Amino acid sequence: MFPTGGPGPTKQNMNYTVVINMCVWGGSLLYYFVDARKWFKGPKITLNLGELTEAQTEALREEGLEIEGLESDGDGVGGEVPEKGEKMV
Repeated sequence: MFPTGGPGPTKQNMNYTVVINMCVWGGSLLYYFVDARKWFKGPKITLNLGELTEAQTEALREEGLEIEGLESDGDGVGGEVPEKGEKMV
């Protein structure tokens, strides 16, 4: 992203990647703060609960994630894994 001609680049040997990159980032941030923050909730996670290992299930419990299909063990966080092959969206 930096010019190859050393200090003091001219218009002819300037690498404009940094300018274009900042325009993309600036436009994305502007779009997010003007509109997308009102409706964007983040990526959706799809898990095949039957294929989770015990360590993965425990990690989900420790993170405190509420996941449909994992039964609660009383603390509001998932517990047992449902039938093998059952999918959660």
